[in-house]
Amino acid sequence: MVIIISDIAGRPLMELNQDSLQGADFSGAKLWDADFWNADLRNANFESADLMGADFQGANLEGANFEGAHLQDVCFDGAQLKNVNFKKTTQDY
Repeated sequence: MVIIISDIAGRPLMELNQDSLQGADFSGAKLWDADFWNADLRNANFESADLMGADFQGANLEGANFEGAHLQDVCFDGAQLKNVNFKKTTQDY
């Protein structure tokens, strides 16, 4: 599965192979409406990332770090959240 990160106008910014996302560093990234369905994101770093509208349905987020991340309208339905760090996250601007 390939995940495509797009800008606000829908233009692709990067394409990620799902297999390469364990331990990925997304710290400080602006990932509005990013689609991480069923992705393996174990130990990924989303520290201080802006994840407004991101979708993590069914994703494996075990050990992921979201400290200081913006999580407005983020979906975690069915995601594996064991040992995830949600310290100092925000949901509104």
